[in-house]
Amino acid sequence: FIAVLQKDLLSITGSSSEQPVRDVSLVGLGFRDTRNTMMEPHGVPSGGDWSLERMGVVFLENTTRVLIKDCNFTKIGGNAVMVSKFNNGTAVLHNDFSWLGSTAVALWGWTDEISNGGLNGIDGTAGMFPWHTTITNNIFREIGIWEKQSSGVFQGKAAGTLMNRNVVFNLARAGFNLNDGFGGGDVITENVLFNT
Repeated sequence: FIAVLQKDLLSITGSSSEQPVRDVSLVGLGFRDTRNTMMEPHGVPSGGDWSLERMGVVFLENTTRVLIKDCNFTKIGGNAVMVSKFNNGTAVLHNDFSWLGSTAVALWGWTDEISNGGLNGIDGTAGMFPWHTTITNNIFREIGIWEKQSSGVFQGKAAGTLMNRNVVFNLARAGFNLNDGFGGGDVITENVLFNT
């Protein structure tokens, strides 16, 4: 019997969107055995019916050109990769995601929806969202072990995402979930999804 205490393993966080962490590569690493995050605070990213926690075993915020390649994510209690707020040019390539408690790759931007009495709505002009993200040639399987509102790729308040040549199967809910139409410019092509 093993008691797992850690919910996150690596955080790459820049000072701001003007001073991001740049050009980091995570290649050939294994991430495994983190605790369940189902009871952590959740948020509602946008107008869809989805909610999730803004955390992941690999957490990215205020970054430019982060590469996650040839990594293995298994037996993760929550989200594997969280791409939060400002991130430009993140690439998630040739990874294996399996036996995850929640979502494999979550892209979740931020907008100011409550100042000025909420009159601004979902205003993305501050640029605090993932854009130009590439998610290619990954395997997503056995996802949503704990949280049934999970997916291979979740996108809320993100733009210009390319998802292609991924294989997605054995999920609790959605293979890919684009929670809103924020920003546009997404391309989803040549993926295989089944039993989801």
